[in-house]
Amino acid sequence: MNENQKIDLTFQRTRTQCWMAFISAAVVAVCVCIGVTMNLVTLYDENFDHMGIRTFCMFTVNSNILAGISMMICLPYTIDGLRNHHYHLPNWVVDLMFHATTAVALTFLISLFILAPVKGFVLIFTGSRFFLHGVCPVLTIVSFCFFICDHNIQFKETFLAVVPVFVYAALYFIMVVVIGEENYDTSHVVEVKQQQKTSGSAGASPAKDVPAPKDLADLPVTFKKAPEERKGGEQLS
Repeated sequence: MNENQKIDLTFQRTRTQCWMAFISAAVVAVCVCIGVTMNLVTLYDENFDHMGIRTFCMFTVNSNILAGISMMICLPYTIDGLRNHHYHLPNWVVDLMFHATTAVALTFLISLFILAPVKGFVLIFTGSRFFLHGVCPVLTIVSFCFFICDHNIQFKETFLAVVPVFVYAALYFIMVVVIGEENYDTSHVVEVKQQQKTSGSAGASPAKDVPAPKDLADLPVTFKKAPEERKGGEQLS
């Protein structure tokens, strides 16, 4: 193989890697946008409390957003690689993608081995969770390991990769333990939603509970006087 053939082979490999990196990064970014948008437009879910704007309180959503941002940052470098036949990612981009991949990998493992056996695989991997618990994490891991980056990760960088996890854990501890979000009872919210659904299907507001009369004396007066009026010979209209 002569020198020109080696150069052509290198260009071909670079072009293939750029296209694979571009396609995988774009797919991950689009899937993240779909999953997060589905959570935002879902104002109520009987199985999950954090919907709507509160979806940003979940580690699943935040880790996927980080993965989507890192993939979108990668896109310009893949396009530049297609133009110049030289694909290279800066170290800070690689570190960011490594952090995001670690976070979504943790999300995927927890969903697969902890949440799914408890709540059911169908519930955990359907709807927006199909993207945020399954598709996005798996594609991010595969893309980062095989298509996007050939950078050698140093051992010290593995400690930085768990920084997002510890940051979220600290915020979660403050919100749940210090502020006491876990003590907030949402059962009344569920009852209100069920009453609204019942009233909407019936076309009227649900009637209030009326206690049953304990004795005939509790009945309205008109019902007690009616027999006496009949005995007196009065005609009823």
